[in-house]
Amino acid sequence: MSSRKLTSLYSFFIGVTMLATWIYLALSGRVPDLTTEPLYYVYFLGAEFLTIITIIIGGFAVFSESKWGKQLHFFSIGMLLYSCLIILAHWMLCKDWAMVTLVIRFTVFALLFIGLLVFKSDAGEKENNSSED
Repeated sequence: MSSRKLTSLYSFFIGVTMLATWIYLALSGRVPDLTTEPLYYVYFLGAEFLTIITIIIGGFAVFSESKWGKQLHFFSIGMLLYSCLIILAHWMLCKDWAMVTLVIRFTVFALLFIGLLVFKSDAGEKENNSSED
């Protein structure tokens, strides 16, 4: 399987997992209290759901090899990293170590897949450029 397809499957998996996590948190009553800091949590939840949407669409676009997929995919992985750092601080303050561990895993894998995309893409472009000469 190509590195692009592998990273796109990871993105799709992460997007679905994030969505499932928020559904679980909502059903179990663990969603942050919007009455204490409503503006912060509205923006935070908006960013989370925007990340979910872009990472799923970006992963699908890379998998289907659309022209704009790679750019959206990099953007969505960047959004994922930002979301991971923000939510990591939240779960650490709540001392929910299971969620901290999960978020750290998401972050590490996102960094690995970014590296895979960058280095595989650079190697492929150099290979294509050298064959054109």
